[in-house]
Amino acid sequence: MHGNCCGKKHEDTPSVSADSTADIQRSRDENEISSHSFPFSSFGYAETVARNYTIDTSRAKTNKPVVSICAAKLGMREYPEGREDGGICDIYWHNNMQHDVKSIIRNPQSKINKFPGMSDLSRKISLTRAISSMRQLFPDEYGFYPSSWFIPAQLDAFIKYCDRCEKPKGTSISSQSSNWYIVKPDDGAHGTGIYLIQKPEEIRKPETCQLIQEYIADPYLLNDNLKFDFRVYAVIKSINPLSIYVAREGMARFCTEQYAAPSSSNFDNLYAHLTNYSLNKENNAYIHSLSLRDQIKGSKRLLSTVFHQMEARGVKKRQLWRDIKMIIVKTVIAMLPEIILNYEYYFYDTMGLQCFQIIGFDILITKNLLPVLLEVNSSPSLTIEHDIFCPFNDKENIEPLRVRSVVDEVIKIPLVRDTILLVLNLIGDAYPTQSQTLTHTNNKCSRKAIDDMGELRTNRRCHLTEVRNGQLL
Repeated sequence: MHGNCCGKKHEDTPSVSADSTADIQRSRDENEISSHSFPFSSFGYAETVARNYTIDTSRAKTNKPVVSICAAKLGMREYPEGREDGGICDIYWHNNMQHDVKSIIRNPQSKINKFPGMSDLSRKISLTRAISSMRQLFPDEYGFYPSSWFIPAQLDAFIKYCDRCEKPKGTSISSQSSNWYIVKPDDGAHGTGIYLIQKPEEIRKPETCQLIQEYIADPYLLNDNLKFDFRVYAVIKSINPLSIYVAREGMARFCTEQYAAPSSSNFDNLYAHLTNYSLNKENNAYIHSLSLRDQIKGSKRLLSTVFHQMEARGVKKRQLWRDIKMIIVKTVIAMLPEIILNYEYYFYDTMGLQCFQIIGFDILITKNLLPVLLEVNSSPSLTIEHDIFCPFNDKENIEPLRVRSVVDEVIKIPLVRDTILLVLNLIGDAYPTQSQTLTHTNNKCSRKAIDDMGELRTNRRCHLTEVRNGQLL
């Protein structure tokens, strides 16, 4: 792993200044952000920086709106229906990896935004196998993943574990013994089919592929007492050499009902135990953020906002951010052998690396400030809109209002934009040098989060930062 994409040797936490919560509350304009509020020239480069490049979005599906916005602002020529002339494109942006990818990617210089087999590798059981293998070799390095069993293959092992009523030494992440477990379908998504159990006999359909995990019963909570997790985005630029970039801004997803440790009376209240957006948005208590001011108390917040809220309570956010990024790197390393095998199967006769991918990592923080990896999403949502129901309407009979999500825009437009620049090797052309972008006080770099639109529009730093030579810069 090589270098910070902007050449910076400083801490890159999604941090905020000490008084930024107050700043956020009072500095927002009523109209706030739309996708067109990102004047790309304000980020330090011309709108035509990628004018000589092409992108095929014919298979982008739900990713298409944000990809099209970024491509247009970068000056790229987009082919939303593919190239009728049979010509090649520089980037092919797909929603899912297709089996005919080899016939589509005919030029060794072209790039596609998916690695072959990544969707299977990130499924719950496959991910557990990969991390478990590394944990056997490096137990001290892979303690960030909850104790897990995949059934039906490991059902007997789980039963014996429960009968012993003790946790293997060094495997428990939670600071308190809960004897609760969370069960997830192997191919599940959006929180569908997830439930909590205490005993093996409570497993539903034990003959189907499911993952059982130790339930982390002591999450870190803010003053609102709502459980939350982080969605942190990373980009795998190449696998040989391994090059991983982490996005500076991410998302915090909150439950919609106050948390209490699971018990026989509340274990089925998923609004208090699961942070999934697709689940919680159905609750009337879900708070949509219509402005950056609103997101301070919203059900979906900027990672930098929550980091500040934690810092105000005495949390050392820099160390926490380093720990989170190290989890991302170690997880990718655990998956790497299979990624390489799949890549070489599809692209055995081509030179260079033709794949890159945006991946979402779901991280829970315990009350002892230990980050825990919950899941890996190989196709994180890149939508920048959400549904809003009028409170006086019947959800079952009224179509929701589809509106732009300010939080999603602030996170995902820079993410996609700089990913495109990264794979086209245009980062150096797009951003000024370090000396032009950083201010120093007492030889320490001063960082701000996106506390207001002025900061957003003048932020000339790359949204992505790379892990270099095993160090987290």
